[in-house]
Amino acid sequence: MSFVLVVALGPLTAPAGVPLALVAQRQCERTGERGTGLAKATMFIGIAYLVLAVAVVLLGLLTNG
Repeated sequence: MSFVLVVALGPLTAPAGVPLALVAQRQCERTGERGTGLAKATMFIGIAYLVLAVAVVLLGLLTNG
C-alpha cells in the first residue's frame, strides 16, 4: 500500500521536497543541529524522482505521439 502511495503522490510532493530539503540543510548547518545528511538524501531522492518522472512523461509522449 505504501509503495502505491509513493508512486501516486511522488510527483506531487517531490517539487516541494527539494526546496524544503535545501532550507533544512542550511538551517542544520547554521544552527549546528543534526540532520544535514538526511536533508541531502531527501534532496537527491527528490531530484532523482523528478528526473525519472520527466523521463517517463517524455517516453510516453514519444512512443504514443
